[in-house]
Amino acid sequence: MKDIEDIKQVNYLELGSGAGHLLDFFDKRANYAIGIEPSPPKNALNTVKNINSLPENITYDIIVAQDVLEHLSTPIKTLSKLREKTNKGGFLYIGVPNKDSTKAKLMKSKWSMIRPIGHLHYFSSKSIKLMLQNSGWKLAELKAVRMGKLSTKDVITRFDYSSQNLIYRIIKSLFLGQIILGKDQWYVKAKAV
Repeated sequence: MKDIEDIKQVNYLELGSGAGHLLDFFDKRANYAIGIEPSPPKNALNTVKNINSLPENITYDIIVAQDVLEHLSTPIKTLSKLREKTNKGGFLYIGVPNKDSTKAKLMKSKWSMIRPIGHLHYFSSKSIKLMLQNSGWKLAELKAVRMGKLSTKDVITRFDYSSQNLIYRIIKSLFLGQIILGKDQWYVKAKAV
């Protein structure tokens, strides 16, 4: 988000704001911050239940949809509506399952992202580009990442080395599961033009 010079001037929108941790961060720093969450927690601040409940007179500079689009029946329609509510030059940040990943191809129906009823969509680089193009966004960045955008160093440092069968777990879970096959998410940055 280094493209934004002054966060105090930013209007922020988050799809799937959940417990509101990121929303709270922006609420304390941005000009305006609001989240969309179908089942908001009781203490949720600045949260509406759907896109049609957003204030009509506000447009946004930053929109985040982390782990959301795969759950929607019409992601292109949603992104089109969001584009209408975004200032020219505003940014959209997305995280979605990467169906092109080695892990997805090897694991097939056992891939951890396969969640019938929960995940309706899985994305290739081609489908992301088409989705953005068909909804009025210009792709700025697309890269395969691990869940939470962890680096290899982070994965190694955070690994639990204390359990039994350590050698087996290092080979299977750490080396194979995370370092070699772990990039099964897409990080997407798009710009409103």
